[in-house]
Amino acid sequence: MKPIIKTIVLVISLLLCLTISAENTKDYIVVTEHGVCNDGTPIGTELNDLIVNSYGGTLYFPSGRYNLTEPIVTPFDYDKNVNLIFDKNAHITSDLCLDALVMVGFTEFNKISVAERDLREFSFIEGGHFDASNTLRGIWVNGLKQLVTLKDMSIYYCKGRHIEISCTNHFRGTGSSDTKIMNVSIQGDSSNEDNYGVYIGPRCGDCKISDTFVYGTGTGLYTEGAGHIVNNFHILTWRVGEGKKGDYSNTVGIKIARQGFYEFNEVYFDTTNRDFVIEGNIGVQMIVDKCISHSWIPDFGESFLSWSNMTGESHLEAKISNCVFNLDYKPENFKIFDLPDSLILNDYDFGFTFHDNIIRSKAKLNPYDLSLLMKFDDRQAECVFEQPQEISESGVVIGMIAPSTCTNELEIKHGDGKSTYLIVESDGTVIRNKTKSKNVKVEVVKIGGYSILVMKSKYDTMLFPVILDKWGNSTYMSTPSKHRKYTLEDYML
Repeated sequence: MKPIIKTIVLVISLLLCLTISAENTKDYIVVTEHGVCNDGTPIGTELNDLIVNSYGGTLYFPSGRYNLTEPIVTPFDYDKNVNLIFDKNAHITSDLCLDALVMVGFTEFNKISVAERDLREFSFIEGGHFDASNTLRGIWVNGLKQLVTLKDMSIYYCKGRHIEISCTNHFRGTGSSDTKIMNVSIQGDSSNEDNYGVYIGPRCGDCKISDTFVYGTGTGLYTEGAGHIVNNFHILTWRVGEGKKGDYSNTVGIKIARQGFYEFNEVYFDTTNRDFVIEGNIGVQMIVDKCISHSWIPDFGESFLSWSNMTGESHLEAKISNCVFNLDYKPENFKIFDLPDSLILNDYDFGFTFHDNIIRSKAKLNPYDLSLLMKFDDRQAECVFEQPQEISESGVVIGMIAPSTCTNELEIKHGDGKSTYLIVESDGTVIRNKTKSKNVKVEVVKIGGYSILVMKSKYDTMLFPVILDKWGNSTYMSTPSKHRKYTLEDYML
């Protein structure tokens, strides 16, 4: 009897599995079985009609070419979610100028109550190749519809926004988004400033972008919403289109135009003129970790982090760590931080830190780059050179003191057993310059608000100076590179 019982149990289990499988796949709809063509002939209203008749289901697009005459539009109402799965060889395009190829959450508006928020189901678009060369956008997500996922797809040749997340005017005063972009490849048509890889509009926050590549756009990511987390994001502004060489001077990796918190991990800025740009009178808190700044074009690139249209009320807190700045192909005077002095110099709470980073070819850095402030590496003593250097009567720059609201006291150890003591007031006025050496002295030269420190010797001598910031005000700035000597000519503005 036992073998018979086992057989019966096995048969019942198989039947249950088949039943469950059938229930799970009953709403899986193959679009080509419902009159939608995949041979490149124009598709009319039959596709969106199918969506209306498939609320709560998932549409599958087999391999082929889908030539749209109107955008694919899915509903906002969570109870009527329609998910889209495209075969890896499915190509979606249009011969007409459309607003987008796919619009997520643009019909069936139903404002959900607070009690219903926990019952929302996510919706997703997966797979496919989207040729957006004739459309204003590739995929357009209504930011009011939360929990939308875009994954495992490519979008290319859009002259506008390959992915746009923005809120419609329904339910004014609300917004959220929480859109996820995963494993998406974007190839732009040009590097003009209106060409975006990903655009996130106002009221659209807390987006997640991971494993994504943006190639050949003016801006990789432009956001007017905050709270985003970005992981493994590669931005390359190389292509211009139609085989033409173009002007990359205005290309931006990530532009932030909304106050709030951001986290960026493993972002590879590959040949972007400015990597991060903060825009407008806002307050930004950002964590930047394991990012790379690099260029394949010789002498290309302006800055890693810059701020445009800033006013005195703007505020920045930034934790930057474990990054690599490859300046081999960057131009002379490249700036890691193209920021107003006040942002960092008045940061007494250490909201701005720069730790454990690698800078290749430091000599190319702008001598006024605030990344050289001692506070960034949490030290109060700084060797001027890598090894003893010859100091002559013409003088060698050993660093400078940046503008500050504090009085600064420095001890400059010459390396010959003698020292110079300097006290410089907040306006750059020297109120003490004392040394016991008869042959070596340190002069203070004011250039553009900075106090440049120049060491001179009556007789050519080898010295190894060390700077001690006695009061720890962190406004002493060493020279960009310890491998070479700098003169005042290098510091002329």
